[in-house]
Parts: sequence; structure tokens; C-alpha cells
Amino acid sequence: MKTFIVLGMHRSATSLVAKGLYHCMFMGRNILAANDHNPFGYYEDADFVTLNDNILKAALGSWNNPPTVQAILDVAPSFAKEIKDLIAKKEEDAKIWVKSRPNKHLYKEPLWGWKDPRTVLTIQAYMPYLSSPHFVCLFRNPKEVAKSLGYGDDINLVKIYNERILEFIKGHLEKASFC
Repeated sequence: MKTFIVLGMHRSATSLVAKGLYHCMFMGRNILAANDHNPFGYYEDADFVTLNDNILKAALGSWNNPPTVQAILDVAPSFAKEIKDLIAKKEEDAKIWVKSRPNKHLYKEPLWGWKDPRTVLTIQAYMPYLSSPHFVCLFRNPKEVAKSLGYGDDINLVKIYNERILEFIKGHLEKASFC
């Protein structure tokens, strides 16, 4: 089953892209609500947000204090069952979602995906359990992202996210599709 994962730093148009995907594929049932920081909505499945936060915390980090890739890989085995179970649940939910669509005849197979900027940091933990991953990678001017986050001119966090995306792409060009 094809899985579409949106990878990008917070405030890099990931919600905009996820909103578009939300209207043509299953992106989760437990979607975070809009708020003052994002009045149009995040289009993030809370199940992935929670799991990603737990992985980052176990690796002694957070979304704005990223642990090293190695620290995440070190804790990833302790989350293997949780990751496998979550992916299996979302794949089943995607099948149910397609059956409920008025235009279900247009779907040759269920498509599903998720968006959570923390996934940029944790994606290596998910890769062994994804059968047909497709990645939508987003980059925005680092100064604009930092300003939008309230970090002023400090682009260090944005650089970490962007470098992780680029490293991931380089390491998985033959195993996944990227756009």
C-alpha cells in the first residue's frame, strides 16, 4: 500500500500540502484542530505526533532540541511494536476510508499518509515498516521559518531539519520515491 509522508520543518507549508492530501487520501481520524498558531489547521494525526514526541523524549530530545540521528536509532528498537501497530492500524483505516468514499471506484488501492514535522527527525525508525513510501519534501527560506517560529534570525534549528531531510533523501533514493 502506498504511503505518503510529508517531510518539512515546522512553518514550511507542510500543513498546506497535508490539507491537499487530506482531500484525496486517508490522513488519519485523529487530526489536530486548528488554533491561533495555525487557523487553517495542521492536518496532523495526533497518533503520529504522540509517538514522535515519545521517540524524541526517549532519545533525550524534542522537536526544538533534536537528538542526534544515532540517539534516535538507538531507541528505535524499543518503539518497533508501537510503530508497526500504528502503521498497520492506519493501513486498515485507509481501507475502510476508501470503502466509505462516494467515488471509491476511482481508487485502485487505498492511499494513506501522515504529516508531522517531527517525522523529519524520526523517519529512520519508521522505514523498516513502510512497504511503499513516497515522500513529499518541503523547504522554505530558513530566515522566514525562523521568523515565523519567533526565533528571529536564528536559523540553526531550521538548518538541522533541512540537513536531516537531505541526508535522508541521499540514503534512501533507491528505496523510496521523493518529490
